[in-house]
Amino acid sequence: MSVITPYIDNLENIKTEIPDIAKEAIKARSGEIIDLVRFGQLAIGRNSFDMPLKWSGGTGFYANNTQAYADKQGAATPKRRGSPYSFQWTGDTFDSMGLKQKDLDSYEIFSIDGKRRLLESLYGEIFRLTPEHNKFVNDTIIVPAIYQHILKNLLRVKR
Repeated sequence: MSVITPYIDNLENIKTEIPDIAKEAIKARSGEIIDLVRFGQLAIGRNSFDMPLKWSGGTGFYANNTQAYADKQGAATPKRRGSPYSFQWTGDTFDSMGLKQKDLDSYEIFSIDGKRRLLESLYGEIFRLTPEHNKFVNDTIIVPAIYQHILKNLLRVKR
């Protein structure tokens, strides 16, 4: 047995742990990831392709009379004419968003109150991260967690 064999074996062990480390990083910072969709996309009227929201019945912007209607219903945020849809009427959709791991390489943001299907049938894909936000998650959450794990365990060997 070579003196480097335990280190090579250790590297192989670390390699098999990387998917779990990535999953744990996503789980630990799921609130931040969800907030990218909530406030970096939906609240400013952007879809998952970083395009303004549109729907088959019109534009993605509030009409003249929307504010008066919102006031009567006690909407959570202003709905001024020409401002983009914010998906913050009662707050239920934002409050009920969660994140779950779909498989080894992906996760899904969902709405516990079941509005996801309805909203996506009207507006298209809106609950996935934009390419820019996905890159942000990779670069600031997943990759650093993997690097940290590798560096912490690099010299972990049994002699």
